[in-house]
Amino acid sequence: MEIDDRLISFFENICGSDFWEYISDKVLVLPNDSDTCFYGCFPIVYDDILMDIRVSVPEIHNLKDLLINVHEFAHAVELYYELGTFYIDDVDLREATAKNMERKFTAVLSKKNI
Repeated sequence: MEIDDRLISFFENICGSDFWEYISDKVLVLPNDSDTCFYGCFPIVYDDILMDIRVSVPEIHNLKDLLINVHEFAHAVELYYELGTFYIDDVDLREATAKNMERKFTAVLSKKNI
């Protein structure tokens, strides 16, 4: 699976390259005509401990696709730092964090004029 260079660059500034090494074989890229309910970041929990992560995102053809990728990878980064710990599913906080990451990414794109 090939990850967009803009995503790699953005998230490496936040969490380094270890995240991409970990997540690269845990990502499913779906065609753009897929139902959006299949996109997401899915924690794998066993006995209340976060054990692994899976991510499902669309192919990137436009800004909307790119922002969906940012959103789902933002969730993945957050979960990456929680691996091996007691999992608490605080949907409101996790969504707010991912939305904030979308805003930061959009600001970076604007500055780079990409």
